[in-house]
Amino acid sequence: MNEPLSAQEAVCRLLAAAWDPQSVPAPESIPWPEVLRLAVPSNVGAVVYAAARGMAMPPEVQETLEQAFYRTAADNTRALQQLAGLRVALSSAGAPLLLLKGAALAETLYADPALRRIGDIDLVVPREHALACRQVLLELGYAPARVEHQPGNLLAHSNQERFEPPQPYRTSMALHWHILDVPYYLRKVPMDWFWANSESGTIAGQRFQVLSPEANLIYLPAHLALHHQFRGLHSRLDLALLIVRNRDRLDWDRIAATARSFDLLMALRETLDHLAQCWPSLPIDEPRRMLHALKPSRTDERLFRLLSADSRSTTLDFYTTLVSLPDFAARARYAWLNLFPQPAYMVERYSVKAEWQLPYWYVRRLAEGLPRLARVLPDARRIERE
Repeated sequence: MNEPLSAQEAVCRLLAAAWDPQSVPAPESIPWPEVLRLAVPSNVGAVVYAAARGMAMPPEVQETLEQAFYRTAADNTRALQQLAGLRVALSSAGAPLLLLKGAALAETLYADPALRRIGDIDLVVPREHALACRQVLLELGYAPARVEHQPGNLLAHSNQERFEPPQPYRTSMALHWHILDVPYYLRKVPMDWFWANSESGTIAGQRFQVLSPEANLIYLPAHLALHHQFRGLHSRLDLALLIVRNRDRLDWDRIAATARSFDLLMALRETLDHLAQCWPSLPIDEPRRMLHALKPSRTDERLFRLLSADSRSTTLDFYTTLVSLPDFAARARYAWLNLFPQPAYMVERYSVKAEWQLPYWYVRRLAEGLPRLARVLPDARRIERE
């Protein structure tokens, strides 16, 4: 008699079938309704379906997993068609294009591109090409997802601008000029290194640069830890497959040294620990020992604690950005831009009906924002000390 598994254990073992078919548990040990509730919202329903196809399970579970698989296949087909069109249009700006995350991984890591849902299209261009590429997107009918606090604020203080697509497309896209969104990392992490550690690949019938496996092992753990606080089984699966598929190509000494030099050692180390919890058989015992033997910088530890905290919020992000800026003048400029954004931002953010109402909404923004910042300061200090 097989012991019943938890939903997390069952899903992890089903996902591991992508590289280890022997990991698939016995059908009677799987709590199918709980697996369904975990897998589909985590964007791994298609992978679970591929692993469990042919197993005995409740008909309603099989139907929902099957729907997740075919829905992912259809959505990905549309997204890749959209991506091909973007490649052609953006070539007019003369910018090299580096493709990140789902669109880059679906066709390179997974046995079937339909297994890895493409949530958004993430394209990186050199910073000096960002404005020209933005103009191309506007001419194609892409609309900025939000109004900037001030014109040029995103280019100065963030790593990307998000756009909603024109009909008939459905997939949002993000135009990146850097991989991380905290001003400290905009200065600390050189994008030239990622361009130098990219390789050419064919995606959606078009040539793109994609990150090498080692570069992805710097970027993806940082993204998972610092942007998503380790939430997302699909992102963990990406990393597991990346490690398994490229086991003989990975120079862990180089990966560790690079992560340390970028102040991303904590993100890499903790991500591998999370992977080991999901899949103890992954070949990462020695890299984990190596990473735990290295000492991260104080800045690395501090930012990791703040950015990976479960209590992360817009106000905590504001505080984290302030403390990561290099001097008082930069902090004052950033605070002013956020406390007193341009009128167009205020109109969108607060649905302001008439221009004469703007002073009231600026006062209200200040009156609400400063107390929130005061309330978050004790939590931020506690997180930094932990």
